[in-house]
Amino acid sequence: GPALPKGVQPGQEPALRPLGPVGKHRLAMAVPLGEGGRDGTAILEHPERPRPWDPRIVFPALLAVLTAFSSLLVARWLLRPLVQLSAFAGELGSGNFGARVGIGAREPLGELAGTFDQMAERIGALITAQKELLANVSHELRTPLARIRVALDLAAEGSAADAATQLGGIAGDLAELERLTQDILTTARLELLSAHPPLRLDRIEAASLLEDAAARFRSLHATTLLRVESQCGGALLDADRMLLRRALDNLLDNAVKHADAGAEVVLAARSADGRLTIEVRDRGPGISQEELRSVFKPFFRPDRSRTRETGGLGLGLLLARRIVEAHGGTLELESTVGEGTVAKVGVPLARSVV
Repeated sequence: GPALPKGVQPGQEPALRPLGPVGKHRLAMAVPLGEGGRDGTAILEHPERPRPWDPRIVFPALLAVLTAFSSLLVARWLLRPLVQLSAFAGELGSGNFGARVGIGAREPLGELAGTFDQMAERIGALITAQKELLANVSHELRTPLARIRVALDLAAEGSAADAATQLGGIAGDLAELERLTQDILTTARLELLSAHPPLRLDRIEAASLLEDAAARFRSLHATTLLRVESQCGGALLDADRMLLRRALDNLLDNAVKHADAGAEVVLAARSADGRLTIEVRDRGPGISQEELRSVFKPFFRPDRSRTRETGGLGLGLLLARRIVEAHGGTLELESTVGEGTVAKVGVPLARSVV
């Protein structure tokens, strides 16, 4: 124990009054001297034995360790998807459009990873479509140009009568080239200016529009029967006549390509509730539901083995839909395998007659 002050005998210790800790592991006590403390007070210091598991030390240390460990786990949990996203970005930047992040929707950043995967899929489809466009355009341009060259060579080597005979074929090939070029340019223009499509609106009669489309169809497809069912009366449209006619021409051309030999194509129209509805129906093999979801994609062709007579760039339906939508209308396709396909166009009538 602590040493007694001078003059204090063992057994006669005065009352001790603790003063509390004065340093690390030390206690201080005040000891009165003399009777009643008349001789003053002495201060005694006693070393305090440290507790081996002092909660004031153990609990904060344990909390710090747990916090550091949980922070490490959370960091690793979040870092893994970030590393995957970084690797995906590198693959995509190097031209590998088949790369995918591969993070589940319920994992950290899963929704963001799904968006990146969809973006990569769309970019890859666009790049593939552009390559197919280049190949298709090259093929479509080469064939009529080759025919024109042969016709010119024959005309140059033959008589005037032979040259005159070749002029009809040359004119047809030039018309085909012009139509192909116009389809590509019109599609590109409508795509670029989709918010403000370049339309030249005029007040036109719906019946006259159908008659023009039917006349063109019969001149180009003399062996295919076209039945016109017009119930539009004197309905009027505020429309770009050339573009809307182009949309109908594309739908009719598409129908005759898929119609069975000897089967008729139907062009029907009716006006009701402020809208003009036009239908183009064929009795062909139809389109599967899987392909039906893709027919309006740029450069899509259900049958990639088509010959020139049934081929094309896969722009006809896309261009028709863009034109109809530019007029505030809709274009939908309904098809049943083995029964045929129906293209339905709906456009608003002129406001003054609604």
